[in-house]
Amino acid sequence: LKLNITDTAAMLVPYAKSASTMKYTDTVSLSNRINLKLNITDTAAMLVPYAKSSKVLLDSNALASNINLRVKYTDTASMLSPYAKSASTMKYTDTISLSNRINLKLNITDTAAMLVPYLRDVDTAAMLTNYFSTASNGLTKSAKSVQLGGALTQATIITTTAANTLNIVGLQSGAATDSLVTIDGAGKLNKRTVSDVVGMIRTSGVINGTVPRNNTAVYTISVAGATTGSVVTVSPTSDFNQNLSIQYAWVSNAGTVSVRFANHTNTTQSISSATFVVSVIK
Repeated sequence: LKLNITDTAAMLVPYAKSASTMKYTDTVSLSNRINLKLNITDTAAMLVPYAKSSKVLLDSNALASNINLRVKYTDTASMLSPYAKSASTMKYTDTISLSNRINLKLNITDTAAMLVPYLRDVDTAAMLTNYFSTASNGLTKSAKSVQLGGALTQATIITTTAANTLNIVGLQSGAATDSLVTIDGAGKLNKRTVSDVVGMIRTSGVINGTVPRNNTAVYTISVAGATTGSVVTVSPTSDFNQNLSIQYAWVSNAGTVSVRFANHTNTTQSISSATFVVSVIK
């Protein structure tokens, strides 16, 4: 079991016999690893930003001043004395009071339920679309009310029945020259003058003149609408001359009524601005 000389030689083959037998590649690798290590100059450069002993003193004074401005432990204890240290130190009654107060507050669901009966702005707008904002065809809108009166904008029919009649009360008396309301066969209302309806024209005129003795004289009065062939009556509004008489009157021309006066005395008689009422029946 002992080594032979030849065995020893075989065992030492992998190892270097001298510097000349070392592999060049191992030397390069070792050099590269050494280059990665720190030099003294590198260490000096790295320590430049750090404080030296004199700087440490100045920084220590500033640090001490800042520490004096901080809250001390005793200050903290004093500040926290009004507050509860643990759940066991809180008053039970305060908790119940707070709970009761919370119970009186509204939940979101409560608010929603409370607002259900109320109108939203969009709801109001939708509801008002069916209501009037203006009035027309014989009606007038004034503020919040609608009043009867205004121009008709279309043919309008008001239907009445034996039970539902149309009455207008409180009408005032008018003048002789007013018009009358008539209804044609279709129920349409029309306006006509009194003369058109009753066939009579009534007016007045003033006559001023003389009548020769034992003779007659003719004077005229203008009557608008009078036509020839109509029946005419003439009457004085007061006693004008008892010696004169009205023989007759007639429509001598369209719109003109002639009146003949007779004098049965031996002296000329005068008509001194006497007023006469003339009626013409067509």
